[in-house]
This record gives sequence, C-alpha cells and structure tokens, in this order.
Amino acid sequence: MNYLRARGLLCLLLVAMAAVLPMGALAQDDAPDDSVPSGAESSSRAGAEESTARDGTVGGVTPSEDLEEAPAEDLTPPEELDDAPAEDLTPPEELDDAPAEDVTPPEAIEDAPMEDAPMEDSALPEASMAAGVSSWSSSAENETLDENETLDENETLDENETADENETVEVELSTTDRIWREGKNPATYTWNPQTFSGFFYDLDDDVGTETLTVHLKESGGSYDRSIKEGELEYETKADSISFDFRGWGEYQVIGFMAQKYFAGYMGTDRDVVDKEISLLDEEELREVLIDDDEEYTVDTGSVLQLEEGYEIRIKEIDLDGNKVWFALAKDGEEVDSKVIDPRDLGSSTYKYEIDLSGEDLPLVMIHVSNIFSGAETSLVTVDGIFQISDDYTTVASGDKYGDMEIDSISGDTIRMTNDNSISLRKGKSVPVMGDVSFLVADSDELRFGPTVKRTGSYEIRGTIVDPNVEEFTWTPYNFEGFYYDIDDDVGTETLEVRFTGDKVDDGDLRYKTVPQSVRFEYDDWGSYNVIGFLAEKYFAGYTDETEFTDEFGVLNEEELRKVLMDDDESYTLRSGATFPLKEGYELQIKEVDLEGNKVFLSITKDGDEVGNKVVEPGREVTGSTFTYEVEIGSEKVPIIAVHVQSVFRGREEDLATVEGIFQISDDPRSVEEGEAYDKMEIDSVSDGGIEMRNDGSFSLGRGRTVSIMENMKFRISDSDKRLVVPIVEVKGESKPMTIKIPDAVVGTPAEILVTSDGAPVIGALITINGDEAGTTDADGVFLYSPSISGSFDIEAKKDEYSEVKAVMNVTQIKEERVLAVTTPQEVMKGESFVIKATIGLDQRPVEGADIAFDDVSIGTTDSLGTASYASASVGSHVITVTKEGYEGGSRNIVVASPIVVTGLDLPETTRAGKTVKITATAENGGSVSDNTTLELKVNGVPSGSTDITVGPGETGSATFEYEPLEPGVYTVEVRGVQRTMTVEEKSSAGMVVGILILLAAIGGGAYLYSTGKLKEIAGQIKNR
Repeated sequence: MNYLRARGLLCLLLVAMAAVLPMGALAQDDAPDDSVPSGAESSSRAGAEESTARDGTVGGVTPSEDLEEAPAEDLTPPEELDDAPAEDLTPPEELDDAPAEDVTPPEAIEDAPMEDAPMEDSALPEASMAAGVSSWSSSAENETLDENETLDENETLDENETADENETVEVELSTTDRIWREGKNPATYTWNPQTFSGFFYDLDDDVGTETLTVHLKESGGSYDRSIKEGELEYETKADSISFDFRGWGEYQVIGFMAQKYFAGYMGTDRDVVDKEISLLDEEELREVLIDDDEEYTVDTGSVLQLEEGYEIRIKEIDLDGNKVWFALAKDGEEVDSKVIDPRDLGSSTYKYEIDLSGEDLPLVMIHVSNIFSGAETSLVTVDGIFQISDDYTTVASGDKYGDMEIDSISGDTIRMTNDNSISLRKGKSVPVMGDVSFLVADSDELRFGPTVKRTGSYEIRGTIVDPNVEEFTWTPYNFEGFYYDIDDDVGTETLEVRFTGDKVDDGDLRYKTVPQSVRFEYDDWGSYNVIGFLAEKYFAGYTDETEFTDEFGVLNEEELRKVLMDDDESYTLRSGATFPLKEGYELQIKEVDLEGNKVFLSITKDGDEVGNKVVEPGREVTGSTFTYEVEIGSEKVPIIAVHVQSVFRGREEDLATVEGIFQISDDPRSVEEGEAYDKMEIDSVSDGGIEMRNDGSFSLGRGRTVSIMENMKFRISDSDKRLVVPIVEVKGESKPMTIKIPDAVVGTPAEILVTSDGAPVIGALITINGDEAGTTDADGVFLYSPSISGSFDIEAKKDEYSEVKAVMNVTQIKEERVLAVTTPQEVMKGESFVIKATIGLDQRPVEGADIAFDDVSIGTTDSLGTASYASASVGSHVITVTKEGYEGGSRNIVVASPIVVTGLDLPETTRAGKTVKITATAENGGSVSDNTTLELKVNGVPSGSTDITVGPGETGSATFEYEPLEPGVYTVEVRGVQRTMTVEEKSSAGMVVGILILLAAIGGGAYLYSTGKLKEIAGQIKNR
C-alpha cells in the first residue's frame, strides 16, 4: 500500500517538474554539474555530506544524511530512496535547479553556513606560519586556514563560490619567500634583496642591486632537480647611495655575489673628487671597507686604525692650531702625507689616491672637522672615513665564478648564467657562485633556497616593510632569522605588527611560537618536538614517536632547552680515548665484552662520571642506544642519546662505531608568564606554545635601532620613509685568545704578547686601566712603557676572539738601567733577522751591547743598537743582551723549519686489513737545506713518523704505511694537511684464492695418482 502511495506521489511530482522545467533548465545553465555518477550509491555517507554542505537544512526538508537514520513512516525503505523519492523531497541533484515550495531560495542557500566551512562564531583552524601582510583583526588563537595561508575573519566567500569537494581551487603562488617549495612557488622564481637577506641592501637609501632567477622544469608530476645550462640567471645593477658622511654626496655601489662593492665615484661632490670615475668601465670592483660618520678624536702620538694594515698618523699640528700634517702608513711603512686645512669641504678632506688608467682614484678619504692645539695636548677630530680595498675583483665577460659565467657587462649592469647543469641533490649544500650556495632539503619534495657563507658575527634581516602598510607578519619564509628546518619544512615563529603612524602602540606587536615535530637526524629514533624561541632552536619535548623514551613536554615545566647536537655521522670510539660532546660532557668506552658483542659505555661531566650503560649493537633501537637522563620536573628525561652501530674487540685496542648523537642542554631557560624580554612580555605559556606582546608603545625614529627582544631588533631607515626591518644578531664562535704579561719597571718597554693557539694576534686592541693604549703588531706584541709603578689592568679585544684580561705589576727604579730586547717572535731557519737593544721610555739604541743566542755569543750591537743573525737550529731559543753598567734583558724567539707539507696522496677507498701507502709532499721555501721529522696522525692518533730532508727551493716527499683495522671514514693528517679515506669491509677474495689453490692441489694430486707418477715421486723422495 505504501508502495502504491509513493508511486502516486511520484506522478504528481513529475507533473510539477514538467511545469517548472524551463525555469530549471535556465538555472542549470549557470549551475555546476553536481549529478551523482552512474552506479554511485545515493545512500552513501559521502553523497549525503556533499548534499548537506551544498544545501544546508532548508525549511521543512530534513538533510539527506538524516534520512538513513530516521526514514519517514510513509517513505520507501532507505535502499529504495533513489528510485522512489518522497512527495515532499526533491532529489538532491535537483535542489539547486528546482527548489520546492517550502525550500529556501538558492541565494539564501549559498549564503547559509556550510557544514565544512567555518561558522561565523567559530574559531578558525590554527596557523603555524602566515606569510605577507597580516589581518590584524583575526586575533583568536586558531586563525589560519592551513599551515601556510591566513584568512581574515572579515573576508566573505564569493556569492558564486561553492564548497564542492571536486571543484579545483586555484592556489595563489607566493613570490615573496626565501625558500622555494613545490606547490607554493612558481616554476620561474626570482630572489631579490627583499626575499634573500644575503644580497646587499642599503636600508637608508632603499637600494639593493641583485636578483637571482631560476627556471625549473616539471617532470613526471614533480620538478626536475637539475637546473639546465642557462636556466639560472643572475643580474646586478649599480646604484647610487649616500656616503655616511653626507657632505661628500653620493657614490656608486653594487652588490656582487652577495658582497657590497664600490662601483665608482658618481654624484660625489666635485670639491672632493673632481670627475666621475666608473670601476665597471675598467672591468673591476673593489670592496667597501669603511663608510663611517662617527666622530673620532686623535691626539699627537696616537694613530687611527683603518683596514688592510693602513693607519692615519698625526705628524704635527701647526702653531696656530689651524692645520694638521697627516701621514698614512701601510703595514708600518709611511706611504703618503699631506697637510689638511679644515676651512672648506675640499681642503678638510684628506685623500690617498692611486692611479687608475690615468685617473686619480681615492682609496682612503678622511674628513677633519676640528683641530685643537693646547699647551699640553693637541687633538684632531675626524667625523668621516671612507675606504675601499687595495685589492680588486675582475668582472670581464667570460669570467667564471663557480658554476656561473659573466655573459655581459653593459653600462652599469652585470649579467651571469650557469654554464653547467646544477643538480639540486637532496640534503646537500650546492655551490653556485662565490660564497652563495643553494641549501636543498633532504626530502622527496623539492625545497631549496639560496644561502651565503658567513663568518664571525653578522646580522640576518627579514622582509623590509613600509609602515604605511599598517599591518605585516614575519614568518620563517620571509625572515631568515627565525628558526626553520628545511628538511621537515618546520618553522614555528611568527611576528605580527600593526603600525600607527611612526610608532607601535602597546600590544600591537605580537610574537607567537608553537612546538612542531621534526625527525631526528638518526632516522630510526623517530621524531621529537622543537620550538623556535627568539630566533633560536630549542627542544620542546619527546613525542609518542620517539623510540628511546616516553612522551614528555618541557613547556609544561615552563622551560626550554637548547638543542646542542643532532647528528647521524659515523664516529669511531677507541678504548682509552674520550669522545667530546657539548657542555663539558664526554663519552668513552669502559670495556668491550670478551666476545666483542657488547660495549660498556660511560659518560662524564667535567671529568666526573655521571652515567654508564651496557649497549648491545644489532638489537632494537632501545637496546643499542645509550641514554643519560636528568630529572626535569618529577620525571627522568634523556638529555643525551648515543646510538652504537657496531663493536670491535682487537688485540691492542677496542673500538665502537657510533652513528647517531642527540644532546640537549642541561641548563634550562625559564619561560614563565609575565617574564619581560626588552619590549616584549610573555602573555601565555602552554604545551600549545608561547605568546608575547609589547608592553608599552615605542616610536620608529629615523635611523634608530630598537631592541625588541634580546638579539632581535627593529632597524629603521634614516629616511622619510622610515622603512622597518627586523634583524637578528648572530654571534660567531669566538676564537680563543691568550695574553702574556711580563713584570715591568718604570721607564722600560714591556712586551704584551697576544696569541691564539700559539699564533700571534695582529691588531688586538690593548686597554690599560680601561683606556685604549694601542694595538698589537705583526708579531702580536704591544710595547708599553709604564711611567709610574703599581698594578695595571690589561685587556685585549678583537672581533671574532674572546676577550682576555691580565694584571701587569710595575716596579719603580731610579735610573734607566734595564736593557730591552726587540726581535721578531718567529723566524725561519737560515733567515737573517734583526736584534735591537734599547733603553728608556724613548727607546734609545744601545751600542756595544753583547748579544748571546742560547748563552752563545753572536756579536755586539752597532750604533743603531742592532745586530743581525741567522739561526741554523730549529726550536725555541733565548736571546740575551748585556752591557757593563746595565741590567741585561732577554727575549724568547722561535726558529721554524722552512719545510712545509703541501699535500697528501692516499687512496680514497680501501679495505679493512689492507696496508695502504700515504705520501706527504713537502716544500722548502727557505734559503738553507733542512731535515725534519714528519708525524702521521690518523683520526688524531699518532700512527708513525719519518724524517725528510729537503734542499732550499726544492720539493721532497715522505711515505708512510698504515693498516686500517675497521671499516669507517678515517681522517689522515700530516702537519695540519688533512685528507679522508673510506675503509670498507674486508674482501673475501683471499679466501676464494685459497679455495682455488686447494682445489687445484687436489686436482693435481688426482692426476699424478691416475698416471702412476705419484708413486714414482714418492719413491724418489724415499731414496734421498
């Protein structure tokens, strides 16, 4: 009966449809084809969800996904719904085209909330990175559509936009990222100073000159990892910027291979440089060494240090105090001098010029603003310094730099393309040109970006922003300073700003960072959580995918720990030796079991054992991993993990191969709510991340550098635009520096010696009781003559070196009786050097002083207080100077061998147990023959020595033999020259040859027996 009623209702429905068919046909011309494919089950959940998403709940009609659960009394059973629709139920595919009487009009349906779209009152999904201009109003925690795109909550969907899951949505590709990623960036992509912070950029003048364009090709659904010849294009164009000392006007600058170069005097005041000079016309570039408008005060007797060994000296100030006589010295030798009169721009500028194709090219310019001549002190004030390099880089058509070749130099533009194919290999740093390389992700998905090699301390900047844009967000894709893992495409930090004119109001600068999972470098360990914080990488916890420990998060303890090591390189540990880790930890072998299957490891901290464990390689990851745990909160948590790959027990020493090291700091960093970091204060800390805002407003003054939080700063251009750029200051690892202070007496020069790893440190600044005294010379020595007795605090400073302090004790004597000795710190065997004897503050020469070399007399000083000597004995020696009526003086000197090792020859690959020959090539650059002992070191362990004799100007060689016992990578070194050698498993070829010989012997015996000769041979042996 129900079936008959349903058929009647269907007939009535067909009549109604026929009446409105023309209207439906018209509507269908504009509507998307949402028909269900033939054979699809109408009652499937996918179809029901699609219908609901498109139509929502309309007046009087139950969504189709509910029909399966609660069919109407008079409706056909669910399995027959497609064939027999209910009277009041329009088929889903026709709802848009022919709305029923009680159905909401289509335009209302399209505006209605969709099941899969964010509701008006619901929070949007959380974003980890939002590139480009931000939407400030989307301030909820969960505010991004996916990991790369943000959605303004004020944005509305287009009226004609549908949520059909089969509809292809065109994704806008970014052109502002520093990392190129598949699907996120176009195939032809250009980096410029905005997207690559390595390129030269001048913020004040808003000038950046370099671009790098790559043309990628798709192949088989992904991108070809080979950049074909000519498909990488580099272009740089010279531009004008102002001297820091604005009175001089402008000069031309050009970025070349991520370095700032001087391109010419264009726009320079004609009173300073009387005609325009272009270095590009001469096909050369020179590095800009100094461009400075700081004020310096120089008194008579002191010097103003420049670069490349140059220094400005004041020879004399005239009696009226109106003019100064300048001298310029290079490596201690005077090369130029001029009288400067600061009455106008031209006459107050000192210039040191060289000839460039008949033109005078200034290498050094110094502006003098004031001269003071007093009864006791005379001073000169310098407020402008400009210096370009002595050396130059040629830029001629056809010149090659790495894989790039200059195609053309036209006017002020240099163009280069790659003359070879460049392979973007996974996990590699691929050289491109100069110090510029491509860093490629260790991933099947292609991700790469340019990087530049930097040394010492340097700055990394983000995208430059004009405050007129009002709002902007920096992410790891547009700010290289933020932590970013290119292999896993993980970056956790964002910095969002809203500008109000020339300031940032209270709370309008927001910083957020969230934990994200990355793989250990040793992949079998699984993954762990990291978090970027203040532009540095920190450990956030272990995950449920970490193989060697349980899940744990440190943010719940309101702390972070730096990741110190994450390494999958292979290292060989030897019994009796230690393997250094970070923060004073060391790993060592205590014992290998008798069968050579297990190893007993221990870990020490500052020499004291803090943990040990027996590890069995070849077992599951947990059994073959050594962990050292500390208590964090109430739990024991590993801060060091070491995976042991194999163990070897030998007759002389035991070995273990380590492949996988992970270490986090044992010194946690506190991150508690309310903690302040310069302008920023922590709003919240949870296992979901850290959020901060600025506490108080701050202005964007011209030329200011505003500290935002620790080493992260805002730099504002010294221009009306007030361009803003975030920078992070990266401090390179400092080299060690030591200072040697002798006991001194009043009126006698004392040698302050500054060294690093035994080598002299040139140009170290010496301060005495906080006052700058001067810099060390080429021997690392600064001569100081104290005028009073007492204790003096001595400090040595130099960029890239650690600062050192010491105390000098000065005693009083009434007469100048102590002789001072001056010699080079190190000389070469057979090389003549000068010994000088002086006395007094003014270093008066002492004639007729006796000189001894290791207590053997070598002569007396002449009228200049000097004597020459050449030593034939290598090593440390003592030179003493004596004279009747004086106290003798002495100085240590090192005589070095003229033999220098220049190369090593050894096989790149060999097998364990096979003896290899290693040949060292040496040259004698001196004037006498010498014999020296060369020592072979393998993995830092002395492994043999041999003597070598080389004549003056000749080349010799010495050969060592070494037998590696275990497979692995060996570092071979002779006198600082290193090579690596890969040792593979032992060959089975010897066993095969032995078997063949045995088989041949058996076969030969059988032959002799069968022919009767065996009996004959046996008889002959018996008769002997």
